[in-house]
This record gives sequence, C-alpha cells and structure tokens, in this order.
Amino acid sequence: MSYIRKTGKHWQCLIRIKDHPNLSKTFKKHEDAKRWSIETELKIRREDAGIAKISYPMFSDIGLTYITDVSIVKKGFINEQNIIKALRVY
Repeated sequence: MSYIRKTGKHWQCLIRIKDHPNLSKTFKKHEDAKRWSIETELKIRREDAGIAKISYPMFSDIGLTYITDVSIVKKGFINEQNIIKALRVY
C-alpha cells in the first residue's frame, strides 16, 4: 500500500507492503511521486508472485502428458486421444 503526503514544498511517497521493508522517496511534483509509487509497488508484487520467472508449458505438451498418464486407464481412451490430437497445436 502506498500513500503520498506533502512535506513542506515536496511530496513524500511511502510504500508499505507486508513482509517487505518500508520504502520512501521525496519528489518535487505530486505526479512524479504517484508514478514512482505505482511502478515500485507493481514491481514488488510481480516479484513476489514470480510472474516474470514462470515459463508456461505448451498445450500440446500438456495434452500428450494427459494421454500417456491419465487417459490411458479410462474406458473412453480412444475418443479422448482423438479429441486431444485434434486440438493439439504444432
């Protein structure tokens, strides 16, 4: 959570997020403080979520894994296999 307050002629931006150290910075313009707070807060939240570090698997890989591990023990294996093969993107 960030908030901006006026201190004399300047604007001070404070960012407080749980399990992170408090960050503060002073600016001459309110717009600069607001921009910095939004950018910094998003950066911290993205790093916590690991969004930048995740590599997502391809749908074709997931379908192939499903066919070989899960679907093979089912009664309708042939139908599922044909549907997943039709949906696969190469």
